[in-house]
Amino acid sequence: MNNLKIETERIDWDDNQVVDRVVRQYENFIKAFQKEAIQNAWDARLDKKNGRNWKITFRLHDNNLLIEDYGTTGMDNNKMYAFLSLWIPNKEHLDAGGQGQGKFVLMRGSKSEIIIVESVDEKNNYRCRFLQRGRKSKENLSLKIQELIPNEIPLSHQGTRIWIYDIREDFLQSLYSKEFIDSIIESWWQILGNRFNAEIILFNKKVQLPKIPPAKKETVLLENKPLGNFGRIKRLVLMFHEILFLKYFRE
Repeated sequence: MNNLKIETERIDWDDNQVVDRVVRQYENFIKAFQKEAIQNAWDARLDKKNGRNWKITFRLHDNNLLIEDYGTTGMDNNKMYAFLSLWIPNKEHLDAGGQGQGKFVLMRGSKSEIIIVESVDEKNNYRCRFLQRGRKSKENLSLKIQELIPNEIPLSHQGTRIWIYDIREDFLQSLYSKEFIDSIIESWWQILGNRFNAEIILFNKKVQLPKIPPAKKETVLLENKPLGNFGRIKRLVLMFHEILFLKYFRE
C-alpha cells in the first residue's frame, strides 16, 4: 500500500503528533475505537426517530477490518471533504462534535495508520478515498476500491464502508475480547434496546443486551437540556429494576 501508485497530496493539517495527541485523550483505546466508529454511523442514520433499518457491521477481510453501515445517508462531496479534514465537524448544530478528530482513533488500528473510505450517497454516487498519516488521495481523483484492494467489489448500497488497512495484531485480539463487547453495550445500550430498531454486528454475531427485569419505576431527570455552546442532553432517565441476588454458602 505504501508503494501504491496513486496521486496523493499533503493533508491540510499538521499531523506530526496529532494522532498521538488525539488517541491519548481517551482512557481506553478499544472503547474509543468502537465509540467513534459507531457514532459516525448513528449520526448519519436515515430514520432519526426510530433508527429503522440501521445496522453497522464489523468484519475481517484478509488482514483488514471493515466497518460498514446500512440505513445511513452516505457521504456526498461536502461530507467526504469534512471527514478527511480536521476542525471541520459535520454535525448538526445541537450535537456535540469532536471537530473531526475521531478519524485518528480509527487510523491507530492500522499498522501503517491507513484507512480507506467508500461511500454511496442518496443519488447513488460512489466515492472512494485514501487517508494516511501525512497524505490523502487528491480531491479530484476518482478512485475505486479495486485500485487499492485488488479484486474487491465496490460498495453497492447507500451508506459508508471504512477499511482499517492491515490491522494491528494486538488490536485485532482485543476486538474478540469480552471487554470490547462490554464497551459496546455500555456505550450503546439505548439503541440496542426496544426503543430503536438497530443492530450492531460483530464478526457475524449480533451484539445483544443482557436480560434484566422490566423497570418498576422510571423518572426523567433531564430532557433537551442545553449545555452552553457544547451541546445538549437529549434525555436522562433514572430507571429502577428489581433484581434478585441469590447467595449460596458452603458450611
